[in-house]
Amino acid sequence: MNNTPSDPPSPKKPPYRIAVRMSAEERTRIGRKATLAHLSISRFLVESALSEGTLLPQDKMRLRWLLTLFESLSCPLSQGGK
Repeated sequence: MNNTPSDPPSPKKPPYRIAVRMSAEERTRIGRKATLAHLSISRFLVESALSEGTLLPQDKMRLRWLLTLFESLSCPLSQGGK
């Protein structure tokens, strides 16, 4: 296929390939998220890993615990400390 002025330039492929081991379930879940993000699985994994907002499972557990703690403390405060 010839590139004509109306054809977008093809993106340059990154120079590295890395094999990633995952279960079939993990592959399915990652594939769904990549599709929703309109990315290939490999691009989704790269962008997810480089994202500043990535939460690890331990972080999510800590946030759930803090939310529960906050909610339990906010009830007495909203009742005037009674």
